[in-house]
Amino acid sequence: LQLVAAKRLCPSGCKCSKGPGGGDCGVTATCRNLITGFPKREEYPEGLDCLFIHSPKLRNLPMDQKEAGLLEMPRSLRRLDLSESRLRQLPGGGILPPQL
Repeated sequence: LQLVAAKRLCPSGCKCSKGPGGGDCGVTATCRNLITGFPKREEYPEGLDCLFIHSPKLRNLPMDQKEAGLLEMPRSLRRLDLSESRLRQLPGGGILPPQL
């Protein structure tokens, strides 16, 4: 995997990489324990299709901040892993933007 060099192409507290694409992830971001909130939409790399957020600190966010953070995720995602974030529950409206 090749690391994405430009800082603005990867959210703070995350590591981003480019893979072969196809059936595998083309662009991956892995965020571990370093973030206390979800990244903003403009922080995600273009074409991000795999996102792994492993930050138990996110469980302490108020529900409205969880919902806003989930809605900021790019539409290009094919794989999303929040399993180690311990969010406890997702917002009542789900995590997909209403226009999908």
